[in-house]
Amino acid sequence: MSAACAVALAALWLVAPISRTGAWDPHEADAADLARRIAVHRFGGGSLARPGDPPTIPTLSDLGMGELPFTSMAASFRVFGFHEWSGRLPLALWGLGGALSLYWLLYRLVHARAAFFAVVALSTMPLYYLHARTMVGDIVPMAAFAMAIAGFSLMVAEDGWRSRAGAAVLGGIGIFAGLMSRGLLLGVAAPLASVGVAALAARTGGPTRHYRNAVGGALVAAALATGVWFFRVAAPLVDQGHPLVRAVGLALSDPTPRDSTFDRMLRQIGHALHPWTAVIPIAVGHLLVRGPSRPETDGFTDDRASFAKLVLLSGASIAFAAHAFVVPWNGAVPFVGVSMLAGAVGVMAYELEWTKASRLAAIVLILIGLVLAVDLDREPSRTLAAFSEEAAAFPSTFAEPARKTLSIIALVAIAGGALTLFDAAPVGSRAATGSTRAALTRWIAQRREDARTLGRALYEAFHGNVVFLAVIFEAWLVGQAAMVAVGQRAGWEQVRKLPKGATTILVNAWWGVPLGILAAAIGFFVIRDGLRAILRRTGVSRGGALVTFVGAAGTLMSFSYYPALGEQLSPRGAFEVYRATRAEGEPIALVGTSPRAGALYFDEPLPMFRDVVAASAWLSEEGAPRRFLVLKAKDLPRLNSLWRARYKQNVAVLDARSSQNLLVSNVGGEVVGEDPFNTFLFDEPPPIARPVSARFLDNIELLGWDIVDERGNVVEWLVPRTTYRFRFYLRVDKRIPGSWMTFIHIDGKDKRHNLDHAPLSGKYPMNLWQPGDILRDEFEVTLEPNFVPGEYWVFFGFFQGEARMHVTAGSARDDRVVAGRIEVR
Repeated sequence: MSAACAVALAALWLVAPISRTGAWDPHEADAADLARRIAVHRFGGGSLARPGDPPTIPTLSDLGMGELPFTSMAASFRVFGFHEWSGRLPLALWGLGGALSLYWLLYRLVHARAAFFAVVALSTMPLYYLHARTMVGDIVPMAAFAMAIAGFSLMVAEDGWRSRAGAAVLGGIGIFAGLMSRGLLLGVAAPLASVGVAALAARTGGPTRHYRNAVGGALVAAALATGVWFFRVAAPLVDQGHPLVRAVGLALSDPTPRDSTFDRMLRQIGHALHPWTAVIPIAVGHLLVRGPSRPETDGFTDDRASFAKLVLLSGASIAFAAHAFVVPWNGAVPFVGVSMLAGAVGVMAYELEWTKASRLAAIVLILIGLVLAVDLDREPSRTLAAFSEEAAAFPSTFAEPARKTLSIIALVAIAGGALTLFDAAPVGSRAATGSTRAALTRWIAQRREDARTLGRALYEAFHGNVVFLAVIFEAWLVGQAAMVAVGQRAGWEQVRKLPKGATTILVNAWWGVPLGILAAAIGFFVIRDGLRAILRRTGVSRGGALVTFVGAAGTLMSFSYYPALGEQLSPRGAFEVYRATRAEGEPIALVGTSPRAGALYFDEPLPMFRDVVAASAWLSEEGAPRRFLVLKAKDLPRLNSLWRARYKQNVAVLDARSSQNLLVSNVGGEVVGEDPFNTFLFDEPPPIARPVSARFLDNIELLGWDIVDERGNVVEWLVPRTTYRFRFYLRVDKRIPGSWMTFIHIDGKDKRHNLDHAPLSGKYPMNLWQPGDILRDEFEVTLEPNFVPGEYWVFFGFFQGEARMHVTAGSARDDRVVAGRIEVR
């Protein structure tokens, strides 16, 4: 039953979503094109040939790794045609094979539940499932590593020769696939050494000891020989311009490396395994500690489980060391030993069925999880770490939605994982019988006794000092509340200067803080005991609950976050809008994208322009029919500037959902997504709350300004420590040479709030502004708390280094336009 569930879930996570997102441009598009050419030359796929194809088959240097991943895609293209799903299908099947190999290993050596938990963990780790669902190729060495480890480990541990022979075949397939994808070091030497070291380190006796030692020694010897072979082949190739060779499987460069080693791999693994990152150190530590013996049921023994733990530890460690060694010469290649980390999670989750809960482990999980959550909140782009692509650009407009989704994922993983490690009921135990009222009465009595016990323990541990400090703290809160209340009535200036909301907090903290602590304690007990009751009723173990919570967070990331990110990185959405909008004979072209971006979606090659000027000329050609253009978001401002110079209006953006791949047309139409220009670039001036008449040189006229709050409502005053948005409106009369920065000064009461920033936040550079453009420069302002109530002057201007743009008309001081006054309350 567990095997069927493992296969079904792994297929659901790894295979089913292969067509949910478009191809990542340029990485997947380029890989798919290379595989298509292999299909043409190697498998006779003449129908897949395209005009302009090179006459030769791609070399290993073109592929950047061994040929097996690309050959797998090529065979699928030959059979099913050139599509996203047909290119991803064989890679997803490789991923499924690696997951099932891990299942077989733990099923035979530990237990079916450990194997099931490991497959769930592996299939919800981004580093694994993303490569299984994209045409990049590194899922093959990951799966090959799992196959080799599983095969040779079972060849050592199994008793019958028939079982050993079958395991050896799987191991042989694994090292062959590893060699043909990532060369001798990562594909052959690392898995052989992992199993060999584990076999030699195992201390179990019995009649198979000599066999195990002999096989282990042979595997270590083979690994050493393979490693020497790798170094002899690789050393002369470093940065010498030689073509990539199969034995190396990596493009080596820089003979004097200065890049980081193990720390760079840690950064990759830390972000690429989220949300399992916080669990993995606990799982690895669990493998290092010899806990209480498990019940020996179903033929499983501690000796076999101990060997499995050694295999997982040595596999993860040796794979990490091999990666760390090649990082300076190749960069951070996706970690091939990810299955070993998932196996460690599976074994720990299974053994939590009879081992004691560790509150220290829960604290470690919370701390690591919070650090990672903060890191991803600051830089959501780190979620691309799974691909190890240095040049991968994160969509800027996706950052805020990414933060919200990642926060939910972190909350589910951290809260659920920590609760299961803090406390849970043993498997199979049942709650006491009786009425609901009696059960509630017992629960309240138990919690009351817990509170008394905790209170006595704290009192005895700190000799009553905790109570004394609590009384002092409460007295301080009461004093603060009384002082602020009196100050409000008496109109004390110090109280008036307090930030917005601070007075309310200080007046109510004396009762709010104790009540909050009490509510938090009650909430913790309710959630903890509710989870305990659910586990008792269902018979789910603590480890099962841990895998459920973190696996649910991983599933949310797999089916929600990454598909949404993938749509941002792929031009497929723009092509779909084009198909739905176009009429017969209306062409589409590309600029700034990969030349192969449209190959998966169109039978004929699409016209490709090298620069925006040529694309703009094609799009605006007089007398031409309706035309469409797919371009990168970074090229849109330049194209729009050229368009406005000719037509005095913005170019029609038909698909603006992605911040990387956009669809524009020379004729307007229904817009999908938000127009990227509608917030700052206008044909006519919008309503302005504070009109101003001033001019900078003969180029720019300041029309006025206003201030809005977080809801977008115009306000007439400011409150310190509250965020507002200042908006200044400009009209361009002449092109502006060079690039200038904008400054805002809020002066008064011997204070200045200075805001220097790029105009329009850099979204539309000044050298692209055309005569007649109406622009709104918008930015956030939050005054410091030392800005006392009163009126302040607002100044506006442009600067380059130490020079300011000269103000030729309007009220000004030192080439600063006097925009007006603002009240601070």
